[in-house]
Amino acid sequence: MGSSVIDAFLRGHVVAWAALFAVVLLATAAALAQKLRRATPARVLLTSVLVSIVSAAGILAGSALSIPRIVWRRGPIPAFAVPSGEGWRALRAPSTAILIEGRPEVGLAGLDAGGRVLLYGLFSGQPLPGYPEAAPTPPAPGGARICRFDRDECRAWPAEWPAPAPASSGSELVWTRDLTAHALAYDTESGLLLHHVEGLRVSDGALAMAGDRGGSPRRGVGPTLTGTWALEQVGKMSNEPSRDGPIALFVVRRLADQRLDAVRVVAFPGEAGSTFAVDRATTSLTAAPAVFKWVSRPLSLLLVMWFPLVSIAFQGAPAWWARARRKKLEAGAPVSEMPVTQTELATRARYAMAETLHGPALFALGLAVLAPALVAIAGMLAAR
Repeated sequence: MGSSVIDAFLRGHVVAWAALFAVVLLATAAALAQKLRRATPARVLLTSVLVSIVSAAGILAGSALSIPRIVWRRGPIPAFAVPSGEGWRALRAPSTAILIEGRPEVGLAGLDAGGRVLLYGLFSGQPLPGYPEAAPTPPAPGGARICRFDRDECRAWPAEWPAPAPASSGSELVWTRDLTAHALAYDTESGLLLHHVEGLRVSDGALAMAGDRGGSPRRGVGPTLTGTWALEQVGKMSNEPSRDGPIALFVVRRLADQRLDAVRVVAFPGEAGSTFAVDRATTSLTAAPAVFKWVSRPLSLLLVMWFPLVSIAFQGAPAWWARARRKKLEAGAPVSEMPVTQTELATRARYAMAETLHGPALFALGLAVLAPALVAIAGMLAAR
């Protein structure tokens, strides 16, 4: 039951989110109405029921929101690409896979505004530091070269640049539609969840595993993915644009520094040729899960018990009220006349308890609404 509800929240089903919105709206309306009226036991108990209901719903919503979400965003055309033409590359040249400060990067030759040929990062879109301009040296026969599309001009691949190499490191990110508690990320466009990574590497070059792999031994595993990295390429960078409709020519994904980054080039066919767009996605794999684990879920679990605790407090209201009255008498403070009957005593005590719990109940209701919202905020900030 819980998994199906979480899955509905995660995939954005209208009914699930409409029901949650209705609960939050009802809770907000009730809180505003209670704040403007005199506190009574019935109103405090109603608010307490809403606190427990909203907290239970908040656990399910927070669990769904804690799975990092991958949202594709269109970015500017970098120097290694062109906005339109027969192909998306600005220069005909191989690519190279390099490791920069423990993070994998794909290097592509591109033209800057001054016409210089520089090595750009696919993920950063900026020139990679430490690599000089490619000098106009004639290429050696059979050697790697960088060529222009607009004229017959080629130059040798600089010896100072990393040797051409394929982008894939042997990693494979396994995506399915099955929801598990160990899902590492969720792609909002495809509706697929990242379950584990084959070929995840650690700093010493050894392989590790991440995600739900049953009882398999794992190293460097867990939501933190500390000290591990992976690089995966789906499709070839030399793919030609399709004439049938928009298509992603390739997708390159990177896991490093507890983040998942992805880049893709999308081709849109037209009568005069194709136009190209570069989409990027990035998200932290730890921010939202950490907020849910250490803040949202403990707070919601505590607030689920609010109604039972308030009910118990009302049962002990007469003893609590009598003790408070006795302390006032001992301190010489004025007190009201002692009720004659047990019924009158219980009623007065319950109203006094309601006045005491009215403010905390409204505050608890606000916390119940805030708990899953904190997870959503962390997820949105992590994906910027």
